[in-house]
Amino acid sequence: MFKKLFLVSLAVAFSAVAAVAGWVSSDTRYLSPVAPILCSGSSSSTIRIVVVGDSWASARKIDAGLSSAFPVPVRICSVGFSGFNTKKIADALLVSDPRLDRLEKAVGGRADYAVILAGVNDIVGHYGPEFYAFHAAQIRDRLSDISEHVAILELPYVNTNAPSSHTFGDLEHWLYRWLFDAGVIDPTDAYRAALSSRVASAGLIPSPILTRDMFRDDVHLKESEYRNLGSFIGAGLTQLFVPDVD
Repeated sequence: MFKKLFLVSLAVAFSAVAAVAGWVSSDTRYLSPVAPILCSGSSSSTIRIVVVGDSWASARKIDAGLSSAFPVPVRICSVGFSGFNTKKIADALLVSDPRLDRLEKAVGGRADYAVILAGVNDIVGHYGPEFYAFHAAQIRDRLSDISEHVAILELPYVNTNAPSSHTFGDLEHWLYRWLFDAGVIDPTDAYRAALSSRVASAGLIPSPILTRDMFRDDVHLKESEYRNLGSFIGAGLTQLFVPDVD
């Protein structure tokens, strides 16, 4: 009797996994995202930077801090896909191919630097280290078409057990955590290691130390902390590519 109940429970669990996975894979609404390109600084600035990612890259959150890290005028153009994991961002850049052309034109030509801020939604959604690393590398490859120097901010520590705002989201996260993250609630180190194995250290900016008081919720920083993050990233760019900064 117990064995039969166990097998039935197992079958139900696998059916739930298949249903959720099918729903996620069939949801193609994200392929036509509305994510505006926003810019700051003059088009005649000495340095041109593009920023691409999730909500951390949106609304020019890091622009003020990023530009303050350079001793010369900086033009920054960014596009942030709120709620997107790295696959959705990579797909959006591929499907909406003109977006990269528009980004290059908006910044005033080929960018001196490109910055990727993505991965928070991957780890909160427990999509797995290899999923994250593979698609982050895809975004890097896309951006290499408009900039020779592409840097990825290392995945920061966030609340990886944050509740989902979507229907069945918490169930999906729980299932994916056991399927792709071996049941580990905070697999940040594994995600970082997977990315490091795919991306040369020359293109990786180590994450700053972020404490709980710096966040306005489980996964988003306070406005002042985004400015500090921008300064940190700017310093990271000069360290990575110092020969190219006068």
